[in-house]
Amino acid sequence: MRLLRQITAAALLTCAATAAETLDFTPHWVNSFEDGFTMRRMYFLSGARQRIFFSPPRNWLFTGRPDLFTVMSKEVPDARALLSLSPIEKPPLFDDKHLPSYRKAVMALAPAKAEGVAITGEQPKAERMNGWQAHEFYLAFNYAGRSWMKSALFITLKNGQQILLVIEAPKEEFEKFYTPVRKSIHTWTEELPPRPTRPDDE
Repeated sequence: MRLLRQITAAALLTCAATAAETLDFTPHWVNSFEDGFTMRRMYFLSGARQRIFFSPPRNWLFTGRPDLFTVMSKEVPDARALLSLSPIEKPPLFDDKHLPSYRKAVMALAPAKAEGVAITGEQPKAERMNGWQAHEFYLAFNYAGRSWMKSALFITLKNGQQILLVIEAPKEEFEKFYTPVRKSIHTWTEELPPRPTRPDDE
């Protein structure tokens, strides 16, 4: 019985720790003073205290909720970019053994009635910043009488969490929309959480 209680307690602690580290894509804002100017910066929360700063393309439209952040552009109204946690459970390495699982997930990103769905390219080691591991896939399909392109960038963060950036646009406008969104991932900055205040620090 005692062992059962210990196992149950350990499981609850694990669940609590996982929940505490969950990345929330709801936008938050803070003002910072840089080079003599006040700047309004957007950030997400990882757990209760860690801030992750992120800057979408300037003057673009975006919305966010706990599980999804969406970026849009007035210049390419049919395009969108979606930033979320990866749908892959316990994200494996990007190696020959596990890449088929990623390809299957990418194929599932096409609309149900899409035709000619095919992965047209892949970019291993797509990002090298922040100690990340990343792999990007490119998907083409026909839907609603138009040709579309979609990219899926899987990034495994240093803490083991994996995020997914999906960029979708009509084929003829894909590069125009893709380039600024893809560059925006380089603004991702993980701020160290503040150290809890102890009585002897006061």
